[in-house]
Amino acid sequence: MARNSLIHCCLLLFTVAWPSASWADIKFYERNDIRLLDNRFRIDGAIEEVTFVIKRLPRSPAVVLVRPDGSKLYVNRHDDSVQWLEGDTFDIITMKNPMPGPWQAVGRIDPENAIRVVSPLQLEMRAFPLRLYSREKIKMVTALINREGKAINDDYFEDLSITLTLSTLNRKEDDNFAYNETFTQVFKDDGKGHDEHKADGLLTAYPHIDVPAGKYRVEVTTKNEVFARAFRQEILVYPNPVKLTILDENQDEGVVFQFNIDSEEVIPESVIVDGLYEGVLEDSIQYSGQGQAGQNKFDIVIPQPSSAGKYSVEGQIFATTINGREIVLELEEQSFRVVPPEPSMAPTPDSQPELEPEEPESNLALYLGIAGGLFILIAVVLGGLIWWKKRSVQRVLQQQEVEGEATEVSTPEEELKID
Repeated sequence: MARNSLIHCCLLLFTVAWPSASWADIKFYERNDIRLLDNRFRIDGAIEEVTFVIKRLPRSPAVVLVRPDGSKLYVNRHDDSVQWLEGDTFDIITMKNPMPGPWQAVGRIDPENAIRVVSPLQLEMRAFPLRLYSREKIKMVTALINREGKAINDDYFEDLSITLTLSTLNRKEDDNFAYNETFTQVFKDDGKGHDEHKADGLLTAYPHIDVPAGKYRVEVTTKNEVFARAFRQEILVYPNPVKLTILDENQDEGVVFQFNIDSEEVIPESVIVDGLYEGVLEDSIQYSGQGQAGQNKFDIVIPQPSSAGKYSVEGQIFATTINGREIVLELEEQSFRVVPPEPSMAPTPDSQPELEPEEPESNLALYLGIAGGLFILIAVVLGGLIWWKKRSVQRVLQQQEVEGEATEVSTPEEELKID
């Protein structure tokens, strides 16, 4: 409480000295600040002090706070328990023992804002590693801590929901420029899965950080109908250090899964891959492999699937970073296709007993028979013509012989008549 008052006094002196101070000059967010959603916020009875840090749109007046009973607080009209710092583009409002229930801020409010509470109950969380990887799966442990620093597990957890939000810092050089994603995670304290002990007050989740590389502000908020708390941290997400490329999709020797390792991020021999591939009509088939020391890539060759079609590939990667941190990465799902073989014209051993190979011989015999028949027909026709011609010549010769004999008989009689 004293620390919050000191911060407020310093900000007040800062504003008096530089009345034109901008929002960018004030780094007010702390890891337990809560984002003001839809200009509303619920205050529970355990809160001893609250500070609203509200950013306004340019050239807009100070906001108005509406209490749960409908009464209002203004920048120039409020209780003595309220301290109000008005800047050019922001309001910082601190009050002690605020009225429990739903509060609302009215005005032209920018989404970038926060609420800080001083309470016997705070949301604590194991900090993220400052260097995460895209598609990394990471264990998250959170707890509500009382003033003595002990985790509690009572009615506060009834209907409790915890939300993980990753917001980009909008650096143009990052892949995640203008990216914003919200993940709703289920944190459990049931002693199952990744939760170590049942009902110990430590809630566990195992989210998959599937975001582009870049710098993010992580915000974990927990709330129900009774109270709300938050945890904030900035992290760097680096590209996935192990990537899969599928090669030689239709070779007889099989399909090659090639894994490329960024040895500046992870130790090659520590990389272990375990996954499944499956087709539309086939069951899942397991595959696995491991990197080798000094090698930035390794191959896993799977047998060529017997059925044509599309096959999907998924899996997990276990590795150790060069800093000694054990990581688990979710492999980005990929696919490959098996093309059915082209039909072959050559006879196969299975088709030898069939009669199709004898078709060329039977066709040749047919062609030879037709040719032989034509030859015989032509020979008969030519023979008939020759016989008919020869017979005609014989008739002409016989007729000439008869006419010659008749001439020889008539000549002596004519000679006697002249004499």
